[in-house]
Amino acid sequence: MAINPDEFKKAVSKARKKEHFTSKLINPQYNGYGRGIMMPQKQYSMQLFRRISEKAWLINTVIGHIIDKVVPYIRPMSAKGKRGFQIELKDPDAKMSAKDKKIALEIQEFFLQTGWDNSLQHEDDLVHYVKKILRDLLTLDQVAAEKLWSRGGDLLAFEAIDAATIMRCNEEGYDGDDKIRFIQMINSQVVSQYQAYQMMFQFQNPRTDVNNYGYGYSKIEQCVDLVISLINSFKFNAGAFTEDKLPRGMLLMNGDIGFEEIEEIEDYLVDVMGPGGVSGATGKWGIPIIPSGKGDGKASITWQKMGESNADMQFSRWQDTLYMSIGSVYGVDIESMGIKSEKGAKIMEGGSAEGRKYSDDKGIGNALTFLERHFQSYLDEIDDRFRFVFHGFEQDDAKELREATASELASYKSLNNLLKENDMPTSKEPWADIPGMQNPQYKELYMQSIGAGEEGNGDQGNGADDFGDEFGKSIKDETIVIRI
Repeated sequence: MAINPDEFKKAVSKARKKEHFTSKLINPQYNGYGRGIMMPQKQYSMQLFRRISEKAWLINTVIGHIIDKVVPYIRPMSAKGKRGFQIELKDPDAKMSAKDKKIALEIQEFFLQTGWDNSLQHEDDLVHYVKKILRDLLTLDQVAAEKLWSRGGDLLAFEAIDAATIMRCNEEGYDGDDKIRFIQMINSQVVSQYQAYQMMFQFQNPRTDVNNYGYGYSKIEQCVDLVISLINSFKFNAGAFTEDKLPRGMLLMNGDIGFEEIEEIEDYLVDVMGPGGVSGATGKWGIPIIPSGKGDGKASITWQKMGESNADMQFSRWQDTLYMSIGSVYGVDIESMGIKSEKGAKIMEGGSAEGRKYSDDKGIGNALTFLERHFQSYLDEIDDRFRFVFHGFEQDDAKELREATASELASYKSLNNLLKENDMPTSKEPWADIPGMQNPQYKELYMQSIGAGEEGNGDQGNGADDFGDEFGKSIKDETIVIRI
């Protein structure tokens, strides 16, 4: 029997290939006390991240801002140019058949209900689901959802669960069962076990750190020192109103003031402004009253300041630094949220156009990109011919879109290119296929070229003007909606 040399080489090459990588991705020491649980060695716990986000008002505000900006996209796109999501074919050149459109609408309804049958016992619709997982993503950098399957192997529904309670298992699986890839742990007790197909577990900021492999890098963990400083600065500033209402110092009594008068002054300070008095102050600071030693016979009181004030410590500038630094970690321009800074932005102005664009591109854009990838994971298990796409994000700035379209028409794109992209009837005029015809120089060169070929024809005298009018009329008559 003759041996085919090519087949022999393929067989040898296949035999030499390794079945898996040999590098260790996670520190073998951290294996959940021998039970196969990949326990991250984070400095702070998930519960602490949540307490910090609840305590620091700015973190809550930033997270709420991103969620509120994303929610308008969590609906089907009803018309071109509107915000929303759409189920499309992955092949950009393929045309959707009537059957494909029907399937796409059914899949769309599946996502809106987070399941095929809204009678299933789960409370999530798509908006609630997105709000839940985005808050976990921006707080913990970890999202988890349980997937419900039919006995026939079809995805029935998905539901968001507490991502802080989910832990991954190593290759050996939980307690040696290599089918168990995730566990749910509450109060140090394993309460649920999941195979890989039953759990959607994702994060936004991966790391190669062997002590934290398989888990995300929380935004709060990235700026925990800034957040603690923000909490402490607010606590300090609030204390000026709830603790020790008077600034620290002492009263110097000048002149001949008797002991009884000093006691009356002390009682007044305690009753009106001191700890435990009617002011409600809770601090332990009292106002010392000390004889000054001046015995000129005139009774008077002098205040002697102690310590520094908030202004001396440039408190407002410190606050601004914390605001801007935390906002940069989340990719959000603080002034675009309407928060006033010392630089003088009006409280309701909403920041500059550049600030709003930065916030949209970084904070909102990153969240939408994550959600596209997240929902695509579900979609691939239903019908991998389709993709989940958000539309309208790039069209928030209409002026910028118009300028970009005009630039394309004046450089490398023809009018018919633009019309084809938007599924509109094309023009039969020859110039409509020439790129850059909105550029006056291109138009002049074109008219010179056709004028040279028709020299002597008296009807071509004002051809350039006629061409310009016709080109402008074509654009004006067509309602062009740009598809992003």
